[in-house]
Amino acid sequence: MTAAVFVFLLVFGSLIMDQQTQLSWTGLEATSHVPHLGSVSLELVKVSLFLAAFSGLYFTVSAVTDETYRQAVLLRRHRRAGAGGSPGAARRAPRARGRLTPGGGSPAPRS
Repeated sequence: MTAAVFVFLLVFGSLIMDQQTQLSWTGLEATSHVPHLGSVSLELVKVSLFLAAFSGLYFTVSAVTDETYRQAVLLRRHRRAGAGGSPGAARRAPRARGRLTPGGGSPAPRS
């Protein structure tokens, strides 16, 4: 995902940021260009890399702290494990945690 954001920012930045705009924003007298990519400056690569890394970090933190996302990923993993592992492993794992019941209803109250 981070790589896709990086490529998007490079392409988008090279399309909308001409050299005059980059010079006025950076305060430099000249920009250095990446070899074989005439419209992409080294400054654009640095900014795109920073923003892509920050975006990847934000995605990682939100994925780890979001309970709904975590449950969806865990259920998907259990389903995959059941397909390649023992029959019924995908059904037993969520049930063991009390999230699903055989009949599909609410878990029975614990006494």
